[in-house]
Amino acid sequence: MTPLFVILVAVAWACILALLVYGKDGVSMDFKLLSDIRHDDFDGRLESARKRNDEFVQIMRDADAKVPKERNFFGWRFSKGGQSPTDTLLSEARENLKNSFDLRGQENQSVFSMTAVFLGMVSAFIYLAKQLMYMDCIGFFVLFLSVALPALFCIVVSATFLLESFKLTYKIPDSADDGVRFLLQGKDADGRKIPDSESHDLASEIKYRLIAESAARSLVNSDSNKLKSHCWAASRKYMKVGGIFLLAMLITAGAFKISISPSGDMLKQIFGCC
Repeated sequence: MTPLFVILVAVAWACILALLVYGKDGVSMDFKLLSDIRHDDFDGRLESARKRNDEFVQIMRDADAKVPKERNFFGWRFSKGGQSPTDTLLSEARENLKNSFDLRGQENQSVFSMTAVFLGMVSAFIYLAKQLMYMDCIGFFVLFLSVALPALFCIVVSATFLLESFKLTYKIPDSADDGVRFLLQGKDADGRKIPDSESHDLASEIKYRLIAESAARSLVNSDSNKLKSHCWAASRKYMKVGGIFLLAMLITAGAFKISISPSGDMLKQIFGCC
């Protein structure tokens, strides 16, 4: 291998090391994100969100208890009752849950363009990698391999983040979940019989349950959206870096083909004997 190839290979690996050193914090954070997604406990997140809302249910009960009730006197309405503040909360909770799914749908639409670009990169890498079989010049072979390996690494990591983003779990709205069923049967959220269930306003309790459950599902869906967004950002980052190395592969393969062509005497003089 001529001194020029030694210099070019050294420059290539120096650039790779510089990228690793410069972006070491980002790389470590990316792999931490990947670990968090692979070990994501969706059921645990949902249960934690539900427990946070248990106290809120009691706050809603107390708030409704302070609302003036409608008074009737011999069939005549004596005074109009106040509006329950939880009615507004129910509309807001439903809207937030809907928005979390709308955002998921919008993000899923944008993934098609990402997938198309990624497949194009994979096709380009496969085509260029085949050129390695025809490189009988050790200098070009080592130089090409030096830029092909980082490109392959970036493509694999980008694909991993892209695939992991599809594994994230979401909770769909369900007005007939176990909590509502238990309430209709005079039971609590754990399925135990409530001794004074008859004294509770069943319609209000169902409303409280729907508000709390919608809020919990909105929270975990929002967290899943954030994780998916981080995944796609990491995938795009490695695609961009991989694209740079693919360009280097293309330039190296092109230089080799020109050097072995009849019109490649100038390159042969520059690179010397392989």
